[in-house]
Amino acid sequence: MKKSFSVLAALLALLSALPLFVACAGSGAKIVDDVEYRQDWLAANRTRGVFYENPEYDPEDEDSAYMLQDTVSPEYRTKIVRTRAEADAVFASCPAVDFGEEMLVVCCFTTVYHRGCELEEVKTDEGGELYIRFRAKRRPGIGDASMPGQGVVTIRMPAQNVTAVHPAYDE
Repeated sequence: MKKSFSVLAALLALLSALPLFVACAGSGAKIVDDVEYRQDWLAANRTRGVFYENPEYDPEDEDSAYMLQDTVSPEYRTKIVRTRAEADAVFASCPAVDFGEEMLVVCCFTTVYHRGCELEEVKTDEGGELYIRFRAKRRPGIGDASMPGQGVVTIRMPAQNVTAVHPAYDE
């Protein structure tokens, strides 16, 4: 009886996750983990709520703040990378990409979980607008939330004539 219940529970879990696999697998999109971003590019692409070092911090001034929180930037920033020159402006280290066949979509967001992400959905509508939903990888039982910081995810996918990117991040 226990074994039958376990098999049934596993089957139901698999079926409930099926739309997630179909939505991402059909798009050919994958998260790229082996990238390093240029620090100047990251600084220019901060998102609302991110804490960053104050470049004018004065340790001799007790009113000087070491960290500042961004309150004016947008919630998300995205960059579609279609050429090697664009990649060189974003990445300090980037995997080999055939830009004739593929493109990279870089999404910046604010997060309190500084761990990898998983794709939940990638779809393009008839107008060429790309919708991407991703979430922090699950870590049950581990309290690893911290001060809000910048999260960045890079998605490799077949080249498309995308006109706009609409990211959504779930923690």
